[in-house]
Amino acid sequence: RSPPILPNLQGMMASTKERVIVDGYDCTYFDRIEELRGFGERNTESLGELLVAFFNLYGHCFFFKDTCVSVREGRFLHKEEKGWADNWERDRHYISIEDPFETTHDLGRVVDREG
Repeated sequence: RSPPILPNLQGMMASTKERVIVDGYDCTYFDRIEELRGFGERNTESLGELLVAFFNLYGHCFFFKDTCVSVREGRFLHKEEKGWADNWERDRHYISIEDPFETTHDLGRVVDREG
């Protein structure tokens, strides 16, 4: 959305000077929550308008076969960038959501044709 409703916490500077590494994955994120107060106020869309836009995007416009949601980057990625494009049906990459910390893990992999 423009202006955005929610910030990309990993794209913002973390307050800790040391990176938080867990099992080799960078789990550092912006943690000064008090500084986020009023972040989305510039966006004047109603909750209903946001909901309709969400369903329109994922119901009509989103290319599930080719696209991956990246929460970490706050944008869509092509599945080829992740290595998830080949055998998308066999490997169950119907809707791909990149884990924001363990970026090789597809959180949406549990979704199948039946839901």
